[in-house]
Amino acid sequence: MQRGPAKRRDPRPSKLRWLVFGAEVRRAEHELACDVSRNGRSADRRGSDASHLNKAQVQGGRYESASEAIRDGLPALEEQETIRALKIDALRAEIERGAGSGPGTPAGEVFARARALIAQRAATNDASG
Repeated sequence: MQRGPAKRRDPRPSKLRWLVFGAEVRRAEHELACDVSRNGRSADRRGSDASHLNKAQVQGGRYESASEAIRDGLPALEEQETIRALKIDALRAEIERGAGSGPGTPAGEVFARARALIAQRAATNDASG
């Protein structure tokens, strides 16, 4: 039994893979930027900061105990988790929309068109100026 030539897999990443990777990178960058801007320091200290804040709230008399302070913060955490879930659902919908939009354009082709357009505009500006 003779078979036809084997199909070669395209070595370029799929459009969907680039969309997912790009979204993950943007999300990680955004979360890091938010943590740094909110706390003035990196996210790795978040645990100790929360502990100190909790103790300060109890010692300041706002709460009777650490568990009371934590219970008071749970609705805010629940709201934050709901918002995060909605964002993830929206991201998944965008990924599906991108995946269903048809085949992607190879990056080399896109950059070649961009370079040609830049050269054309530069030539037009040189000729007019």
